[in-house]
Amino acid sequence: MKRRRKRIKYFETGRYHINHITERYHYDFFKNNERVWMKVLHLSSYEICNVFTDDDTVLSAYLKLNGETSDFKVVMDNDDKKLNKKQSKTVIASIQQNDNFNCHGFTFLDSLFWFELDNEKVSIILKDDNYQECKRSDLKENGIGLYYNKHDNLVHSGRMIDGVLTSKFGINTLIIKGEDLMFKKYKSIIKEKSKYYNKG
Repeated sequence: MKRRRKRIKYFETGRYHINHITERYHYDFFKNNERVWMKVLHLSSYEICNVFTDDDTVLSAYLKLNGETSDFKVVMDNDDKKLNKKQSKTVIASIQQNDNFNCHGFTFLDSLFWFELDNEKVSIILKDDNYQECKRSDLKENGIGLYYNKHDNLVHSGRMIDGVLTSKFGINTLIIKGEDLMFKKYKSIIKEKSKYYNKG
């Protein structure tokens, strides 16, 4: 992706977007030696920005807004019943999240943006930024891995850092190091469909 003085080039559009993502968590939230499932609906606010491939194709990326009002969470039990305020506060205090960027923002945009990609958009990036497909064993520093489900849809991406394929686990704070953990966290990935690219 295009950079200016080694930083991602982008323009703010003055338009805004709210992401809504539901995550499931399995913890002993209430300290009673019982792990339970909870669902948290994360509502996160962003400014829509234009980012650019090396050939100047314009793509949209989301820049997280600052302040307490940029986030809102709805906590539900496993039967989709909303928890009361006190219970919700306890659950929220127990989870860790980072909605500034997702896996694709980590892979392509230096962890600055939440970046939604599909097969069509990633094909544009691969072509415009001169990525060359390679074997897993030939992946170089800052090379990328793309991961697909059984329907051949892109579901995850990662980047080679210090010799390890590294990625971001959704809205969570976890940075995944190594493909074994990646495949464990993303059950929908079909290993045989994974593709690898170095920048030419």
